[in-house]
Amino acid sequence: SGNNATMEMTGTSGASPTIAAMAQIFNNLFEKATNTADWLSPGHVYAALIGSGEHSTIWEGSYTYIGTEPGVATLNIEGVGRPKMPVNGTVTFGAVTLGNTGDLATVNVNVPQGACGVKGAIWWPESAGQDHNDIDLIIRNPNNIIVGLAESGNSVWERASVDGGVKGLPVGQYKVQILGFGVNSQQPVYYSISVSKSQCWG
Repeated sequence: SGNNATMEMTGTSGASPTIAAMAQIFNNLFEKATNTADWLSPGHVYAALIGSGEHSTIWEGSYTYIGTEPGVATLNIEGVGRPKMPVNGTVTFGAVTLGNTGDLATVNVNVPQGACGVKGAIWWPESAGQDHNDIDLIIRNPNNIIVGLAESGNSVWERASVDGGVKGLPVGQYKVQILGFGVNSQQPVYYSISVSKSQCWG
């Protein structure tokens, strides 16, 4: 009824344009951060979108996932929760290639004073005729202790996060590791890792 009027739009008809807009914003952010779009692929954007969910449990996407709906939240079928783009922090993004079972790629992430959360996500493409590659995502704190883990067996994405709560996260260098749990071909894997100081969840 006017230029300032708003209304609530729910369901898939509202979800699709919302995520499309978020994808475009991530695309523009990555392009601007590197002053070029030559390297950018949909995989980078997919990983960033997956990493933007609000679920904050430790074992996200794994067989032992304890989600907001324990009877439903298993094997990635519940998804990553409501989308929320990271703010007031940093985003690290890129790609690695795993060629064999046991291959491990590590991305070091600095977590500053006052950080409330770390969210990591990976996505990888598979063709219809390709044997499935099982890839896991691990987050280790500065003491090298696993504080986030995603290890579903059948999906082509994983997401793990660490919620610092009211006190925040311990300061230091965290390791976000991409592990080839069962890899039988050269597999590119796209990742996105965000560290935020505010509005991490909720």
